[in-house]
Amino acid sequence: MNMLTGASGGFCEENLNFLRVFKAVASEGRAAMLQVFKWGCKKSKSKTLEEYLLMVKKMPEKLLKKLFNKTLLNNIRANPECDSFDISLLWLAIKVACDGVAHKDSDEWHTEDKGKLEYNLTLLKNERNEVAHNVRPLKKDEMKKNIEELRNLIVLIINLASTRFGISCTEKDKIISELNDSLNRTRDQRLLEAEIVAYRKKIDMEHTLYIIKSKGPEELREKYKCLTVINPVSFIDGYDMRVEVAAIYSKLKIIESGRHSNGDAIEIDDLLQVDNSDACEFPQSKRKMIVINGCSGAGKTTLTKLLVSEWLKSSLVIKGLLDFDLIFLMECRNAGIEKLSELFEILMPNTSAMTENNIVKCVQNLRLLFIVDGLDELNKASQKLFSDILEISRTGDHTVFCTSRPQKLKDLFKMVPEELGVEHLQITGIPMEERSNFARKYHDQMILLGKSEQSSEELVKFLEKSSARLKEFYRFPINLVLLTYLWAEKADVKNIKTTTELYHQIHDMLIQKLLQRLKHLDSTRHIPVAELESKVQEFLFEIFRQALLTLKDDEVILNPKTLEKLMKFASDLGLSAREVLSAFLVVKVVWTRSGSEEQISFPHKDMHDFFAANCLYHAISDNEYCKTLMESYLDSSPSKSWWEKLRAPKQSGVIHEILKVVLQGSVDLNKLAKFQNVFKHLAGLLYAKDDSVKGEECEELVKLFCESGITDRDQWLDLLGTVKWNKRTAEYISTNIFNDKLLVKDARIPEYLSLLPYANPRKVIIEIMSDPDDLPDFMQLLTEVAKHNCRVCLYLFHHYRNPEKEKTSDKFLNCLLDDDAKCDVKVVVGNLSGSPISKLNGFDHVSTAVCDNSHAQNLRNFFRLKCIRVKCVHVQPDVMPAAVCSIPYEFLDEVFLFFSHITDEQVEWASNIAKALTCSSGFQSIRFPASELSLNGCIDLINKMVERKVKITGTALLRGGLWIDSPHLSKENKKKLDPALSTLKSRFYRKTITRNWDNNDIWTGLVSNTQSMH
Repeated sequence: MNMLTGASGGFCEENLNFLRVFKAVASEGRAAMLQVFKWGCKKSKSKTLEEYLLMVKKMPEKLLKKLFNKTLLNNIRANPECDSFDISLLWLAIKVACDGVAHKDSDEWHTEDKGKLEYNLTLLKNERNEVAHNVRPLKKDEMKKNIEELRNLIVLIINLASTRFGISCTEKDKIISELNDSLNRTRDQRLLEAEIVAYRKKIDMEHTLYIIKSKGPEELREKYKCLTVINPVSFIDGYDMRVEVAAIYSKLKIIESGRHSNGDAIEIDDLLQVDNSDACEFPQSKRKMIVINGCSGAGKTTLTKLLVSEWLKSSLVIKGLLDFDLIFLMECRNAGIEKLSELFEILMPNTSAMTENNIVKCVQNLRLLFIVDGLDELNKASQKLFSDILEISRTGDHTVFCTSRPQKLKDLFKMVPEELGVEHLQITGIPMEERSNFARKYHDQMILLGKSEQSSEELVKFLEKSSARLKEFYRFPINLVLLTYLWAEKADVKNIKTTTELYHQIHDMLIQKLLQRLKHLDSTRHIPVAELESKVQEFLFEIFRQALLTLKDDEVILNPKTLEKLMKFASDLGLSAREVLSAFLVVKVVWTRSGSEEQISFPHKDMHDFFAANCLYHAISDNEYCKTLMESYLDSSPSKSWWEKLRAPKQSGVIHEILKVVLQGSVDLNKLAKFQNVFKHLAGLLYAKDDSVKGEECEELVKLFCESGITDRDQWLDLLGTVKWNKRTAEYISTNIFNDKLLVKDARIPEYLSLLPYANPRKVIIEIMSDPDDLPDFMQLLTEVAKHNCRVCLYLFHHYRNPEKEKTSDKFLNCLLDDDAKCDVKVVVGNLSGSPISKLNGFDHVSTAVCDNSHAQNLRNFFRLKCIRVKCVHVQPDVMPAAVCSIPYEFLDEVFLFFSHITDEQVEWASNIAKALTCSSGFQSIRFPASELSLNGCIDLINKMVERKVKITGTALLRGGLWIDSPHLSKENKKKLDPALSTLKSRFYRKTITRNWDNNDIWTGLVSNTQSMH
């Protein structure tokens, strides 16, 4: 963009006057700023500013990267002397590297005070930016006035800096004299041609960047407004059920999932600043790509829209989101954009039109966030666009945030340049404790919009009473949304147990709604109901066929030819094409080079798969439909031998034979991966409609799952939890899932119960978080485990954390210790009364709650009798020190001691209990979950433990130390605890309302042996 034009050499005299002012600021102004930096920073010439800040100033690396983007860091690394830094970089360097100046966040840098060095430095930095962004011709008098004002500011800065840093008058005066001479030359002498070209180019680039940074966000915000209002199921109720994403968003469970990660949970506010540097194969400086994978319906697209929504609101919830200059959203299903320049022009049309420079090159120096939704839906055009994004991110200071289904990750990583380090995350859905809240919020929105007259509270009650298996099924947001719609329609939702059943009921509801509309439509009201139903079913068969075809061809958007076929098919049936298409398809608006464009697609990826599964199901069970399907893929009718095989639809290999025709060749693994979810729905349809599915077909289904990429245990368990199976299929699956170690959790009880008869485990770990009395199949599971010759660890966390005097873990442990039991129980965590302990032999350790004095006395007798080692003890307020002190010391080595929900008034009691239980080696850890301890209460607690010579000797490696969970502690308060902690000599952990620990963190120690058992 040529901001200055004119006669001589393209410039008039007034334009040259402006260049003189720009040169004065960019040259003499910069020289003054550089002099201040040299006086105030003690860095050696050989050391870069980055090295100095990290090693001498001890600046955290994260803060360094936040303050200096990649371009600035490259400049810093290339120039140890710092003499090529521009004014803005020098100003920032002075703030963080110079001694004797105000803190970088101090108000002194911005509060008007001509006597303060900090304020005047900011004035000089702003003056430079003002000149660069306000390009205009200047008369000679204006030019001279501007240079004299700049001279006054520069002299003032040198005077203030020399006083601040103790510089002699001789040196100061010499510097001022040199700067004055230089300013005079700039004002009076003719500019060289090379200077004119260089400054003009610099001004043009900076002005372009200024336009992009100031005007670009305005256009992006206007463009993104519609994205924050969502309707995930518009195909059910039209387009008037649109809600703000922030109004219904609930916490999603996101975990690290790279091969070097530990599966740690990631909070939404840390999503863009995830740092797994200890476990990542790439150094943090390389990691600029975040890939979050998740199953269809897990909430990936909603998450991207939340990012956009938070940016629009300038929200500080997601750390680092506002550090980006611009945010660009790319939807991979959109085939209308294939170049990065086109994306910029579509999202920022006015800004792009105002910039004559290459906009892609210009934004390279900005900090950009690319949000790429649905990498599994890439097409030829969007793949080119994504390649452009990867290329610009290879060298620029940009972050690429991507979502994808897991099946496509291998193909994705082939595209990623080696310069881009990738952080792997996985979204597993909504945590159990948040699911009811999500359903309530969504249903409340339906009520507000007049879409439901049902009770939100009754919906919540229904969800909370659901079985563990069903609760796991509803971890996906799309499933909860669909359930909420059925609830609003007063449908029977009690018997829904699988995704396929849920979709089938939604599907039936769509058909009924369509039939109601057709019955009252002028063009179809004369058709008898039975005939109308038959016509709708015939049209559905064609929808199913097109679903399978488009899935095979990786088409997310229906192409015009497919749409034309469907419309003609409807018309030939005498049905309104508009009505029947809108019943099962949706219109989505996408951005293209020619403007906004409406495109037709299936409502949701999972619904697309469900329709395709229906195609396969009907092809297997209906020869006429199969014939129609095959003829649509073949140039001629199938051979006689092929038909003979198909006439026995339950024979082995039928599904493979159909797929060979559909896929036009061999059924290889690469082609089958995209059908993995289709096979899940197919299995759901087969077992829901035909309980007598034969063994050959069961075996083929399991083989299909293997070939489509289901390999690890969690995938098989997810499959078992979402599909109804017969015993024969469970047997086939067991051969793919079992090794010699099993980990059983609440939601997986039904799956393991069906598989254990065919297993031969060596170790079984049972971790139950909820009340085992509320798990209907739990006793049956224990009975099944007891039949196996294996080692068992039983963790009943609810009984340990929330003990009740009359509710012990005895009956569950006794089930494993029955006379006929073959298993060998090694570890028990729960609320044990003592009697089952007498049956234990070769036991590793026990962890138990102690509810009252008689409970303690009972436990003492059995511990002494069996010489059992105690690992963790959770002591309740009704227990007196005299009762617990009789437990033999020799069995209390490295104990984790827990006191929950205590207050300041119970400090004396807790310290006396700790003294009574203490042994020579001390405690591994003492912990206070869910306490209400104040700062003074914590100090009193620590002092009393010191007085009673309570030792806490656990190391950080073993997560030892003193742990206090209290809403009354903060970082500032923690410092006030330091004197007391120094006398206790223990590692200290705190939990406050400002730090969101996982609720299970403070209870670690209970499962210290679990990892070794996996």
